[in-house]
Amino acid sequence: MAINSASEEIPATAPSPRVRHALCGLVVVLGAVLVGVSQLATSFNLPFAHVRVDAGAVLAIGSVATLLGLVSWKLPAEAVLTLASCLVLLVAMFALGYRPIKAGDLTVHLGQSPRAWQSETEWTELHTRVDQRFAWTNQPNAVARQVGRDFSVTYHTDSEGWRKLPAPTAVPPHGEIWFAGCSFTYGAEVEDEELYVHRLAKAWPGVRVRNFAVSGWGTTNALLALKEHLARQPKPDAVVYGWIGHHSKRNYLRKSWFGAGRAAIIPHFELDGGELRWRGMIAGTKADLEDGPALDEYEFRLTVALVREMARLARERGVPLVMLVLSEADYKVPDAVRGEPGLHVLDASRVSYSRHRDGDGHPTALWHQVVARKVASDPMLADLTGLRELHVPEAIAAPAMGSWGLERDLTDKSATTAAIAYPAQPGQPLRVTFSGKPAGNLSTWSLKRSQSAVTAGNVYAVELRVRSDGTRPLQYALTQGQPPWKNLGLEGTLMLTPEWQQLRRFFVATHVEANSWLVLNIGGSTQSVELAEEPRIRELSGAEATAARKVLARAGWKLSVADGAQAILDFPSADPGPPFRARMFSVPDADVWKIQLQHASPMVAGKQYTFELRARSARPRSLEYAVSQDRAPWENLGLWGRLALTPDWQTVRRTFVATRDDAGGRVILAIGGNTEPVEIGEVRLADGERELLP
Repeated sequence: MAINSASEEIPATAPSPRVRHALCGLVVVLGAVLVGVSQLATSFNLPFAHVRVDAGAVLAIGSVATLLGLVSWKLPAEAVLTLASCLVLLVAMFALGYRPIKAGDLTVHLGQSPRAWQSETEWTELHTRVDQRFAWTNQPNAVARQVGRDFSVTYHTDSEGWRKLPAPTAVPPHGEIWFAGCSFTYGAEVEDEELYVHRLAKAWPGVRVRNFAVSGWGTTNALLALKEHLARQPKPDAVVYGWIGHHSKRNYLRKSWFGAGRAAIIPHFELDGGELRWRGMIAGTKADLEDGPALDEYEFRLTVALVREMARLARERGVPLVMLVLSEADYKVPDAVRGEPGLHVLDASRVSYSRHRDGDGHPTALWHQVVARKVASDPMLADLTGLRELHVPEAIAAPAMGSWGLERDLTDKSATTAAIAYPAQPGQPLRVTFSGKPAGNLSTWSLKRSQSAVTAGNVYAVELRVRSDGTRPLQYALTQGQPPWKNLGLEGTLMLTPEWQQLRRFFVATHVEANSWLVLNIGGSTQSVELAEEPRIRELSGAEATAARKVLARAGWKLSVADGAQAILDFPSADPGPPFRARMFSVPDADVWKIQLQHASPMVAGKQYTFELRARSARPRSLEYAVSQDRAPWENLGLWGRLALTPDWQTVRRTFVATRDDAGGRVILAIGGNTEPVEIGEVRLADGERELLP
């Protein structure tokens, strides 16, 4: 009988028991691999994507796969094969597509808010939402964490999505104050109770305080929020708008601010013949204008119009508007709106410079404390509202040295990080510590503090007590607080040691400057820096100023350093003469003449002079002294000698006759060739009639 091959089915061959057992084992192994991998990181990116899943999800997948593998001997062979194939593909895709966390990644967590990453170690749980009224707001009743390099905080919002504040103790409250603004007023990177609005609410227990601020807002958002709340709620006694200079860049269509998907929708205002016009909400992708002077100018004029509109809305309701200036970056807008009816400017921009993220982030809790104290100590709000309890100068403590801040030069890419520790109580030092490789320049890291105004031609004294845990340089200067950052007459270098050093200098201000900064450049080393107490700059007058001018008029010693060498000159007092100490921290070779101490002294041919020097060094080293010309061919004018220094004071006294007339004569102490510091106790040069070195 013929076989009908077309109609006869050939049954599939089932996997052998050995293959089946191997597949079951593979499933168990791959499941265990996923379980193990879940313990190695907190999150894993979906293959070749910026979206990440947390380790808990990987652990759950691995656990389920392991259990299936353990019972897979009861599953159909085809199911075991499919399961093993899927797991192999899954593990392979995760392995091939894995990459470390990058800025902009988004992690989805089981039962939690998504986590947006700012770097490999910094993240924020998302707690904002699109809002057709204001573009975006916080989610109501949210609890969200944020972790940075030097902070870990939790945000809480109320039922309307605003940052939670203490309820007033009085029922009904004696008054009501509203705050509006951006992350500085919302309190980014500080705990609820640390932000300045919260501190003020505690200092004004009988007054209801509301915080209508959201991170990322500009003047446009604040205006829309003010309009909404003034229309729907009982009017407050005052509105405080927390202004920073960056608000202008958030008020129009700047691509560098909105173009990276920062907001789904943005408020759109235009200037039409100088009048402010509302164009409605538009997609954030329509912000496509490049940075440049033309955009800067338009944003400035638009921002001025927006602030004036805020003042008009408040004025119509009989509510004073206070523009609280929180950032020193831009005074152009506040200056332009001064005098607007109903608008009042309170400047808190220079009370503290304490910032997170190595001096380039949001304000710290200490900054918020200082700003809150500034607002509570100023009578402006009390005078505007008639609520005398708003003026409470002693309600908020002044933190020791709280005006100082740490700033990094972002153009320097060195890997050094720094941390500032403020005094826990008065009498303790402020300390800056470093980690990583030393920064390239002293100016990479700066301690800075706003200083009172200086007047050109007036005499000032600066006093500073400082030390380090090793030997390292520090540069000090008084500069303008804004471009072009001109020096105002004070600059110098000090070599720090583990012993406290007292710096005292006189200087004459070179410019009139209301916004000056005392700057201490402390990069270039990983040795710590400590300030014993608040440095002082004070204006001198009367006899004290006269005496200081005489000191400044005296010809002093100067340091001459050849290429490749580094040294500084330390004076223990404001006097430019001895005693002083020369510190060398880089010498190119053994040539003592590569570093010189010099003092001008004209010579008269044939005249007899007496030279006297008292010096020492902590360890043996040599010093050479001479009198020579101050220009080529640098001829000697009658004196040369060498002194072997020891820890004991030594005095050398020489009489010599000048070999020629030379108005450019100078006394030289050659101290190069060795990094051991040299202390000069006294240097005298006399011609028999008078002392020539003042």
